[in-house]
Amino acid sequence: HEGTVSAVDISPDGLKVVCGTSYGSIGILDKSNQNYKTLLRSHTAEILAMDYHKQKHNIITVSRDKTIRLWDIETSDEIYEFSSPLDQPLCVTAHPQLPIFACGFESGKMRIFDIDTTEVVDEFSQFNKPLRSLRYDNTGRLLIACCQDGSVSIHNATRQHLPIKMMHLELPPEFVQVAFSEQVPGEDESAQKFAIMGEYGNNVVIYDTESFLIQHQVMVNHVVKSFRFANNNRDLVVVTKDCKVRFYSLMKYEGIFLREVSNCHRGNITGMSISANSGYMLTGGEDNMIKIWDYEAQKTAPYYF
Repeated sequence: HEGTVSAVDISPDGLKVVCGTSYGSIGILDKSNQNYKTLLRSHTAEILAMDYHKQKHNIITVSRDKTIRLWDIETSDEIYEFSSPLDQPLCVTAHPQLPIFACGFESGKMRIFDIDTTEVVDEFSQFNKPLRSLRYDNTGRLLIACCQDGSVSIHNATRQHLPIKMMHLELPPEFVQVAFSEQVPGEDESAQKFAIMGEYGNNVVIYDTESFLIQHQVMVNHVVKSFRFANNNRDLVVVTKDCKVRFYSLMKYEGIFLREVSNCHRGNITGMSISANSGYMLTGGEDNMIKIWDYEAQKTAPYYF
């Protein structure tokens, strides 16, 4: 077993033994043929980040137990485990097409993992502070890494992830994140945008992915915790530290405040996502609840979930 056996039970016919371990796994030993099958595995500490690999149909998770694990979404089985006992992994992003993913670490290093060969194929050390956010764009052309102090490095994912631009903030925000706009069918790739946290952490700066020039700055006037583009690319959805979700227009009058949903959860909002058709918004909170909101109905009904 990968951990200390903490619980056992024997089947009524005496031929099978179920074992639970301190590492959070459950398995069954068949005494007739000595085969052992693991039914359930889990991390042994808090899960810090996760992403879904569309091409491999795997969920990738990183945890405070200093492991990176890949899970089969159909069977929930653990496929592979990367261990990093000397450097805590903190964030992860999956490539949209290739069988690779990037992981950011407490040391400031970014490592690229190949799923098929289970090897680290590239390593980059642009920062000396923890990496807090990573994201590939939807075409797999760019990878952006955000450091704890708000610094950003942009990498060309088509050329061995070579860094092509660095950006630094004089006044670091409390939280950092990067988000890419969605690729709309028929739309030129050059129309894509990405957003990062601005100075002081009370605004979001939107850049063009081709020129890396600022297109707009959305002033939130609250401490921004996270954000993402709506999948229709019409809105920027922002989660604030004071537990509100705010919506800003990205259309003709870019950056205009549209509406706000307050009191989403009893406690902090710990996660937010939007469905592929932009019909629903999902939020998770410290009240141990996941809420699914009607994205459009919030315009008239503030608690429509």
